[in-house]
Amino acid sequence: MHPFTAIPLGTLAGPELRKARKECKAPFEALWKSGKLTRDQAYTELAAALGLKEGEAHFGWFDVDQCRRAQDWAISRILA
Repeated sequence: MHPFTAIPLGTLAGPELRKARKECKAPFEALWKSGKLTRDQAYTELAAALGLKEGEAHFGWFDVDQCRRAQDWAISRILA
């Protein structure tokens, strides 16, 4: 759970989903750490790109398809 909340850190993940989550988070972190966006801006833009409400873009909640889409989005933003 997130500290002091009833919000889970994520959903249970099998090997394929764990791998997808690891692979998609790296380019996302590289994006905001590059200074092109703040971390908050990156999450806001990612949510919009995935058609999620702001605050719903959590890698621990993504399915494999969302992970792939998040990875593609982050890579495209890095290269822009």
